Amino acid sequence: MVRNVDAALEVGRYPNLLPNGGFEWWQRGGGPYTASGAGVICADRWYIQTRGSATGTCQRDTSDIDYAAASLGGAGGAMAVTCTATNASSSDTANSLTVMSMNLNEAMAVSGVGGPTMLLNSPCSYLIRVKSDTANSVVVPYVYVGSNGSFVLGPTYTLAAATWTTVTLTGTQPSGGAWYFGIFFHTVATYKLDNATMVAGTQPMLYQPLPVAADLAICQRYYEKHGPGPNYPQAHGWSGGASGYLGTSFTSPSTSRRPLLQP
Repeated sequence: MVRNVDAALEVGRYPNLLPNGGFEWWQRGGGPYTASGAGVICADRWYIQTRGSATGTCQRDTSDIDYAAASLGGAGGAMAVTCTATNASSSDTANSLTVMSMNLNEAMAVSGVGGPTMLLNSPCSYLIRVKSDTANSVVVPYVYVGSNGSFVLGPTYTLAAATWTTVTLTGTQPSGGAWYFGIFFHTVATYKLDNATMVAGTQPMLYQPLPVAADLAICQRYYEKHGPGPNYPQAHGWSGGASGYLGTSFTSPSTSRRPLLQP
């Protein structure tokens, strides 16, 4: 088990700030997951979402991954996305299928990197590897700004068939509130996503994974309480009043449920 402080120290040694960028962790299971308007969590720290009339599913894939990053450790898994309905316009945000990260402010706070105040009004660069089974499929990366509900769209990418393509975006983070990195799919096709990164600055960086234990500590979903009912281990201190205690409780990461990870 890696403590939060240990995870924070490990994160601090690596420039990639995007949790589970290699799509290795699927603690809810490998899918498939059907996208909804509210967004469905699939790989840990990632959503698949339908916008308007779009439809699609995603699932874990270990048979077709981005081996270009194998030497950097990014060869364990990928996300397969099946887009069955979407808007063909590269500027559309209302009726297009998307996969997006969870709130990056929250992710950085969990990892101990600094949370909401770390990169406000600062440029950040994103990179993700994308593959489609259909020639001329169109995808667009973006940053979603939660404070005003707006999309900052990146360049339009037209993909060759069955070829991993590097998709990048550089943009300035909002002055406050949540923000998310994602990609819109504007062609009906089956896609693969792998090896995503977020770094401070204007230069996108090829995928560099966190150590496995540190990445899991950030993504950890299942925790255990020990003992009967609510009486799991607690620490108490005297409050100074009659029969009064100040107390806190303890939970620990679950070891009874094996995270779904391709070693």
